Amino acid sequence: MEPKNGRWGRYLRLAVASAAVCAAPHMLLAQANNATLSGTVVDPTHAVLPGATVKLTNVATGDVRTTKSNGTGDFTFVDLPSANFTLSVQMSGFQVDKVGGIHLDPGDSRNLHELILQPGSTTQTVVVKTAANEITLDSGSASTLISAQDIKHLAVEGRDVTELLKILPGFSLSTGNNSVTNTPVSDPAQVSVAGGYGSYSAEGTISSAIEELYDGIDITDPGNYGGSLQNINYDQVAEVKVDTSGATADNVGGPVIINAVGKSGTREFHGDVYTYGRTYQMNSVDWLSKFDHQSAPPDREIYPGFAISGPVLLPHLDFNHNRHLTFFAGLEGYFQKNEYAYGNAGSAIVTALVPTAAMRNGDFSQAQLNQYLGPLASNSSYANLARVPATGLDGTPLANGQLGSNLNATQQALINTLPLPNQATVTQGYNYAHTNLIDNDNWQGQIRIDDQINQNNRLFVMYSTERGKEGVPQVPYYSPHGPTGGTNTPGGGMLADLNSEIGTLNLTTILSPTMTNQLSLSGAYFDQDYVLKDPAALTLNGQWNFSGIFNNGSKVIPEFQDYGYNGLPVNLYPDTSFGGIYAKKWDRYGEDDITKVLGRHTLRGGIYIGLTNNHQATPFVATNGAIDMYYIGSTYNDAPNGTTEYSTGAQGSGNGGNYLADFLEGGVFQYSQTNLDPAPNIYFWNIAGYVQDHYRVTPYITLQYGVRIDDLAPWSDAHGIGIPVWDPSTYTTGQNPSLPGFLWHGIDKSIPASGINAHAPFIEPRVGFAWDMRHNGQTVLRAGFGLYTSHDSANDVETPASEAVGQRTIQLTGPFLYQQAVPELAKNAVTGSGFTPTTSVSGFKMGDDLQPQIYTYNVDLDQRTIWHSLLQIAYIGNISRHLLDNGSTQPVTTDNINAIPIGGLYKADPITGQTYPLACPPGSSSSTCTAISGLSQQQVDDFRPFPDYNALNIASHRLYANYNSLQVTWNKQQGPLTFGINYTWSKALGVWGASNNGTPGTPFDLRSNYGPEAFDRRNAFNATYAYTVGKIFHQRLLAGLANQWMISGITTAQSGSPLQASWNPDFGTTGSLNILYNGYKANIPVSAQELLGTPDVYLMPQVTCNPAATHGSHVYINNSCFSLPTQVGQQGPYQFHEVAGPAFFDTDLSLQKSFGLGGSRSILVRYTAFNFLNHANSTLDTNVEPNNLILNYTNFNSTNSNTFYQSLPNALASATNSNANVFGTTNIKIGRRISEVEVKFSF
Repeated sequence: MEPKNGRWGRYLRLAVASAAVCAAPHMLLAQANNATLSGTVVDPTHAVLPGATVKLTNVATGDVRTTKSNGTGDFTFVDLPSANFTLSVQMSGFQVDKVGGIHLDPGDSRNLHELILQPGSTTQTVVVKTAANEITLDSGSASTLISAQDIKHLAVEGRDVTELLKILPGFSLSTGNNSVTNTPVSDPAQVSVAGGYGSYSAEGTISSAIEELYDGIDITDPGNYGGSLQNINYDQVAEVKVDTSGATADNVGGPVIINAVGKSGTREFHGDVYTYGRTYQMNSVDWLSKFDHQSAPPDREIYPGFAISGPVLLPHLDFNHNRHLTFFAGLEGYFQKNEYAYGNAGSAIVTALVPTAAMRNGDFSQAQLNQYLGPLASNSSYANLARVPATGLDGTPLANGQLGSNLNATQQALINTLPLPNQATVTQGYNYAHTNLIDNDNWQGQIRIDDQINQNNRLFVMYSTERGKEGVPQVPYYSPHGPTGGTNTPGGGMLADLNSEIGTLNLTTILSPTMTNQLSLSGAYFDQDYVLKDPAALTLNGQWNFSGIFNNGSKVIPEFQDYGYNGLPVNLYPDTSFGGIYAKKWDRYGEDDITKVLGRHTLRGGIYIGLTNNHQATPFVATNGAIDMYYIGSTYNDAPNGTTEYSTGAQGSGNGGNYLADFLEGGVFQYSQTNLDPAPNIYFWNIAGYVQDHYRVTPYITLQYGVRIDDLAPWSDAHGIGIPVWDPSTYTTGQNPSLPGFLWHGIDKSIPASGINAHAPFIEPRVGFAWDMRHNGQTVLRAGFGLYTSHDSANDVETPASEAVGQRTIQLTGPFLYQQAVPELAKNAVTGSGFTPTTSVSGFKMGDDLQPQIYTYNVDLDQRTIWHSLLQIAYIGNISRHLLDNGSTQPVTTDNINAIPIGGLYKADPITGQTYPLACPPGSSSSTCTAISGLSQQQVDDFRPFPDYNALNIASHRLYANYNSLQVTWNKQQGPLTFGINYTWSKALGVWGASNNGTPGTPFDLRSNYGPEAFDRRNAFNATYAYTVGKIFHQRLLAGLANQWMISGITTAQSGSPLQASWNPDFGTTGSLNILYNGYKANIPVSAQELLGTPDVYLMPQVTCNPAATHGSHVYINNSCFSLPTQVGQQGPYQFHEVAGPAFFDTDLSLQKSFGLGGSRSILVRYTAFNFLNHANSTLDTNVEPNNLILNYTNFNSTNSNTFYQSLPNALASATNSNANVFGTTNIKIGRRISEVEVKFSF
């Protein structure tokens, strides 16, 4: 892929950075994936011994490296793989010193301190074994390890090693924006390509601060930086090191770096043949399934596989006789039947309030409505669905709620795409429930070749692929729903086809005993295609031919997008009329690193060049149109004929009657459509260089310092059209008539295809030290500081890139008759210039060339203590700056520069001079009176700074966050009992509106949006353990059966997430009021537009006490602390007292034994019970209990909704939350016990 702009400028900057690296005193060390081992050779008097021969041997491969101690007695081996080693030191006149049990983790910098040679003959050998739980003596960074022993002893539910991130300090459960379900985003009970790391926030950072590497290959999804491009298979990985703070300058990305190393070849043949199996008969029933009266899924998971390593040999040939060429190969199938869709029961169980069969045929009698609503009939939240229709379209009375000839056949057909009720309506708000089960069959294979070409050159090549298919019952990625629920896409939904491939080539060359070079070339490719199972079901078998606003050729029925209580469930329908829905991603990069050892200095340097592409057609573009709102006034205009139509409300009542009946008569309040889905293809370059010095000041003090220079280009358009930037000076000049005020490369060649010029290379200093305080490796103080630059995700750029191609969305506001009015209104909605008034547009602030940056700092004290264990106390913190402000997916965003201030709509219309009342007299038409709540989008836009537009979401890097934590870790890795225990107290605060950190309440004041972030779980405790039972019996048969069993397990507990950030800051404040206004009766909505005079902020309730002060079990928010503002234009506080949701707890238990079969052969048998206590976590779940987080204020109930009216001040003062009995509470839980059996034959 060739960049269109700035190419030579970036190459010039690369040349300058490279020259700076080469001008350094000496060239430096290899990529951070590899390790370094050093030490000092001395005699018994501690005098240094230059010239000693030091040999390092890789236990698995037999690879030998040799060097000599320098003039200060020091030696250093660099570019070492993660493996087990032995080391020998030999010098004439001294005994040979051998050190065994050396294990190097990915990126280790290990110092053996002084190796003391005893006088004697070289035929004499002294053998020393290093201890497990060695304290790292040479690094100031904070890191944790998922060791080979952890992987061997601890079971995981899925097959991805990142599931074990849950056992690490500083990692908290993250459920994403607008989700309060108390489960991981990705259920580990089934294998999916996203992996496990997207379910966690690391050290309070946003997702783009995490880099996931496998054998040095970056497998982080550039689409959102919140998932993986491929799983890291549990039986194909050796170990994982996670740097969380203070990572050195040779690391790409960060500050959180998940560095996994795959298994490699061995000199002797070894292998495993295994299978993991689960079946529903061994599992318990999920608590939520029982609550929803759903049967347990008949799920089965079988994961058969093999792994083999050894030398590459050819029969009858003397090829590779010294076994320098070795391999590792692994293959595993993921056969998963009847799995919970979208990863967990909370998302797989869909519930909805759907019309009865009689209602679909026009029967809205009281008896039928009582059957439809059941216990909800007296709930004022559903008042607009509870009224018996009284008036037909022409104003004539209806008999007993029978629509008769008023029934609209087209909208009847749309309703009939929904399922019929399958149960009586329950108080949670649904009469339909269904569990979506899918088959999710994949497989994954990996091969690695290692070649010790000669003494000075070593090569390895790795390739891994993952492929398969997965069911998608609704839309890709998630299960959409609203207060009245959601149902499946007609025709069985979609099928996702996956292909993921990664690979690397790595060449290490020893240029001299003190200089090493490493070259690596790597790449990742990801392709996922979504195909409708039955396309005809979304076209009404080809009968749907409504052109909508744009007449764009879409053949798919419109979506239902109303997120209120006023109509049908939320159903989003993927439109494949113009091609498929897909995601294609490429990462390719090269790196060259060089090392020079000079005395006590290990100097490192390198260059890095990377190119990332993201090309995808998103599934959330409503090219088929969307019915957004069902609200209907008492009368409305029939646009083509200009005649007055009547809603189903009783004439003179001031309300719109039954909104669902209005819809069946052909009426809607709001309809929108997007003209096209252009599938943006975007890319960016990353060109970097670094220099670093690892300076052993003394054998007991190490100093690391360096700087990384990252030339991170912004995302650019591969088609050369460009990314839009906002230039307000061109708003009225006519330079771009299709989008006034926006410019991009296709319009103005002086603007790069990226929209903004690349920032000058980011300078990122890193420094750290380690001090062995007692000179014996028992007590070490370390500290680190670093600056890290991450990159915006592709999701941040796709919408602006689509708009430059010509994508537009128009929203028509009524009320109007859907099929009759839309074609007529569309004539005025699209201008000849291609400009679409009232549209919302996204772009970037001109000149904003920043990228997110994070400053990290840590201070750690490590102490060897009892039972050969290690205790660590650490303070870890960070400050995030320049976070992009477009992370909100909700109506209120921090980047909307076109927002109307509070009270704006109460003033005279700047265009027409007209003022609008809160309500209109009954019988008024829009030509004589328009209330604020009934303003068309164009009328609302008149009040905006740029009235041609609705929202102008102009993204810029202006948000900030911070994180502080105390982390205590206690590890023991020797003896029959091993364990790892850690506790984290932390506080993550930031401005909501960045990626997945919370939904902002206002675009006008960033500080008002500053609070606990969505992943701010203050307390986290993790424990892992493994205990091997000794020799209980000595009789041979009994000993073989009963001795040496191992019990192992994992326990995690975390406090709840902050509900205001995890959900909406206003807790969904809504409702309606019956008021007496200027002497007449009216019904007005409780909304920001009506009561604050702007639709661009959340209507915040008044807070009268501490909402976290609750009483009773399973009560998390005190409803009595909230009330409506007492007057129009009054806003409540944007930040409440911190209110946390339910805590999370999980514990797994395994029992295993290896039966020896002679030699290296054995059979391992393991039984694991995940969540073995069958503990179901309490959870707020808006799928199941949609009313429990919604403040729905009314001053009436369903029985007096046509008779009870008050003055507005009295209505505001007397309004109560109709959900008061359930608000802030939860009656539901989620979770089940899952059992698994593993059998593995090893040889």
